Amino acid sequence: MALLAFWDRMIRLPEHRIGHIAMKNAMQDTSNQFTKKVRATFKEVFGYVPGDLTGPTQGKYAFKAALKEMQWEKQQNAWRQHVQDHKSDGTEMLAHMPHPSLYGFLTYKDHGEYSDKEVSVLLNLRMHSHVLASVTGAHQSPVVPLSHRLCPHDCCRSAGKVEDEVHFVLNCPKYEESRRLMLEELTAIYPNFKRQWNVANDTQKFRRLIWDIPDDRAPLWPTRGTDRSIARVKATRAILQYLGAAAKKHPSMRDQLYNKAPNA
Repeated sequence: MALLAFWDRMIRLPEHRIGHIAMKNAMQDTSNQFTKKVRATFKEVFGYVPGDLTGPTQGKYAFKAALKEMQWEKQQNAWRQHVQDHKSDGTEMLAHMPHPSLYGFLTYKDHGEYSDKEVSVLLNLRMHSHVLASVTGAHQSPVVPLSHRLCPHDCCRSAGKVEDEVHFVLNCPKYEESRRLMLEELTAIYPNFKRQWNVANDTQKFRRLIWDIPDDRAPLWPTRGTDRSIARVKATRAILQYLGAAAKKHPSMRDQLYNKAPNA
């Protein structure tokens, strides 16, 4: 993608500019390695190679829009393939979630509004790049079967509970008190939250906390007189603070993000 953007920028320069002259001369030489890369990238991205690469193939903004659209499609396909390839590592649930690059709440986020470490916990859960047992077990030798990638806390290990994203966010009793406080705060912000929460399944609950509320896509309405954007910030902060509190109690996450001993 970057190669095509560079080619397009150079080929659109005025004809007397050295960048345009060099690019046009390169494109006239089909044996040139750079030209071969440009042609191959065109084929990979758009599925065809223009007959003439010595000039723009379409309008400036149309080309940029097409390039952006193809890049987005490529990212989506790569993510869908990742989810498909790692089903044995517990990614099947992520097939029901938005694409992880849809970080809507980051477009609203002001500097210092949230803890960077807490945001990292959220993003890692979205991207399946965390240090929960469902992921780390895949990198051990020999690979640990998913059913044996258990939560490290004794209360869950003895019950054979697999530690995946849903278990960490919704079900692990180690974080029950912090989770209760978060849900109470969300109910105070959104009066209809609890009613929806009580009839939702785990997949829906996980999506509501990790995607919908931070991205302002949840069908929730704040208490009368409260601005919707202010409610979203408060609700997102409540979720992030819960994730941060849980991460501090998790041995691997604590070491990765906070580098602290228990109770430190």
